[in-house]
Amino acid sequence: MKQQNSDTLPADPAALGQIMGDVYKRLQPLIQSYWQKHLHSDLDPLNLQDAYAQFMKSWLENPEKLWLLQMEYWSSWMKIWENARRRYQGEPLQDIYKPDPGDRRFKSERWENNLLFDFIKQSYLMTRLWMQNLVSETEGLDEKTRQKLDFSTRQFTDAISPTNFLLTNPEVLEETVRTGGENLVRGFENLLED
Repeated sequence: MKQQNSDTLPADPAALGQIMGDVYKRLQPLIQSYWQKHLHSDLDPLNLQDAYAQFMKSWLENPEKLWLLQMEYWSSWMKIWENARRRYQGEPLQDIYKPDPGDRRFKSERWENNLLFDFIKQSYLMTRLWMQNLVSETEGLDEKTRQKLDFSTRQFTDAISPTNFLLTNPEVLEETVRTGGENLVRGFENLLED
């Protein structure tokens, strides 16, 4: 049975709120500076607008297939919920969705041992797989457009990974509490430098 690790979450939510308020105050000037420099940049630097228009046109012309894929998606959600419920009741079940063997983002045992973070991980992996399948099953795309959509979908799903966000990453959450938010400030400074 997966156990809820209380050491992953801060004992005092008010203390975490204070830390986040302090981090925001320190980051606000950096964010403003960044936006002032990049406000007028190209909104479609990868030239994806036409590829997405073809993608949407294909699915609008085939609503039955889109409906079936949507139903598969909801069915997958139900399986994850049921799996989590049964684990919570003590059944020793395996994850339905597992990271790719080379994916190091979910290596920490906290992703496995904490039921909430395991659910977040599995729902992300399921959604990522569904989005990639949606691109691969889109009819009428030339190979170059399909590759462009596949690339941008992978970039997008990597960007929305729960490992990239404070409240959905048990390791970062723990480090933020431990350092008083200094890890977030350093990370944002590094992001702006990159």
